Amino acid sequence: MPLSSIRISLLLRIWEKRIFLPDNETALLNLLQRRSNCESVSASARSSISRRDIISTWSEVDKTVETLELWKQTYPRQWNPRFDLASYYNDVGQHEKAVEEAQEAIRLNLHGLLPYSQLANAFAKLNRFEEAKATVEVALARGQSIFFRSLMYRIAFVQGDRARMQQMIDGASGKPDEEGMHYEEARMAMFNGQVSRAEKSFRRGIELAEQRDAKDAMSQTHAEFAIWNSFFGNCKETKKLIADAFSISRGEEALNSGIALAVCGEIGQAQSIADEIGKRKSRDVTSISVLPEMRAAIEISSNAPAKAVELLEATRILERGFGIPGRTTYLRGIAYLRQKAGTEAMNEFQKILDRRGQFDTSPLFPLAHLGLARAAAIAGDTAKSRQAYRDFFALWKDADADIPILIEAKKEYEKLK
Repeated sequence: MPLSSIRISLLLRIWEKRIFLPDNETALLNLLQRRSNCESVSASARSSISRRDIISTWSEVDKTVETLELWKQTYPRQWNPRFDLASYYNDVGQHEKAVEEAQEAIRLNLHGLLPYSQLANAFAKLNRFEEAKATVEVALARGQSIFFRSLMYRIAFVQGDRARMQQMIDGASGKPDEEGMHYEEARMAMFNGQVSRAEKSFRRGIELAEQRDAKDAMSQTHAEFAIWNSFFGNCKETKKLIADAFSISRGEEALNSGIALAVCGEIGQAQSIADEIGKRKSRDVTSISVLPEMRAAIEISSNAPAKAVELLEATRILERGFGIPGRTTYLRGIAYLRQKAGTEAMNEFQKILDRRGQFDTSPLFPLAHLGLARAAAIAGDTAKSRQAYRDFFALWKDADADIPILIEAKKEYEKLK
């Protein structure tokens, strides 16, 4: 008897973070067959598997949607394809479509909770915070909390609700998501330019990951902290963090820190990592999103910003979703700054500022204010530049005073007076 599509969907969600090369579909089919003691896998399962393979493929993004739509049309009463479509649309930044599919998944699966997570996430990314909160409250009333704690924390941060933020932190204490909430605290601190405070939260998260022997999670945390430090100009700390990450694991997430090395001018090491990624993978999200970002950062540090812009052009369709959302946009803005293309740079940084929900606790949001200030100055709009500097300083009013990019910004602002 074929596997039920619900079971297939669940198994595939467990596998979702893994990378599939073109010939891995057969291997996964065999795995599912062994687990179910069946001779074949249903057509709906094959559709879902195809989607997981295709979703990692730049050249077949449209085929991903076609595959999921076919699954939906073939099994119109199943919530799974609707949920996966909502997940996909959130992944690629098409949140309006995610709302539609998630709502239909809820209608088809009144007793389930998973679709609520995608609906709430989509509402938040669209700056529809009250609707996101209302969606979460429905799920919470039905006994679900772990899936939504981090989202509620981020919404509370955007809305300045410190009490609610603390409630989310306290609620996670001793729970499975405590480690994740330390990550949220760290990201929020980095948003505010409080690197020392962020380090404490990151370290606590690493300690919890170590207790469960989660080496990839430990390495990933070091790597992400390194990337943010590189954008802040803390390159000495960046290199130490990357060394720590690689000493634990040289997995995919750790390799992404090659972007940080490139930003800090360590071009040789960054190029080596880029080459390593290029050899290991060819069709996954890392190769079609993160790798171009890494190569673009290398070109920026090599004083070839035009080449960086060219490299980033191919990632536009994914830049609102995969990897760190907005990082491609930010790097493109930096490249335009290096070209003294003020208007083009302003357009890129404004894209980030217009999507508050997308950049809830992301440090890219305050950095985009600074980027806008610098771009406006190049474009000759002094008034706009001054205001953007003031907006940046307001967000970083409690920032660590020794952050290089903050010191530079203060000097630039003084020259505008």
